[in-house]
This record gives sequence, C-alpha cells and structure tokens, in this order.
Amino acid sequence: MATKEDLAVLRSEMATKEDLAILRSEVTALRSEVTALRSEVATLRSEMPVLRGEMRELEQRMTIRLGAMIAAAVGIIVALDKLL
Repeated sequence: MATKEDLAVLRSEMATKEDLAILRSEVTALRSEVTALRSEVATLRSEMPVLRGEMRELEQRMTIRLGAMIAAAVGIIVALDKLL
C-alpha cells in the first residue's frame, strides 16, 4: 500500500502537461529535420551518377597525360642517347 509520501514522489516525478507539450514540439521538429535530411540524401543519390561519370573522365584525362609524359621522356632519353 502506497503512502502519501510515495504518491507525492510519484506525482513529482511524472511529466506535466507542459513537459509533454515541449516533448511533442521537439518530436515534431525532429521529424521535419529528418524529412529535410531524407530529401538531401535523395538529392545526393541522384547526383552520384553524374559525379561518377566526371570521375571517369578525369581518370581518362590523367591517364592520357601520364602516357604523353612517359612518351616524351622516352623520346628525350632516346634523343640524348643518340647525341651522346
């Protein structure tokens, strides 16, 4: 059997209507933030194929440049070898 002191402690520990209202508003704010984050993630996912294509193009250009540099270096070495 609960005493009056026990009931008083329970009542003081229980959330008030104001606390519940604050919690509800915080939950609503969090839901809207989650919705915004979901839309940002969807946007990023839609941009990923474009970024992958750009990365492939960059990789190809860098490979061509490296090949050209190696070819030029070999040409210079062969020319120097013939001259000396």
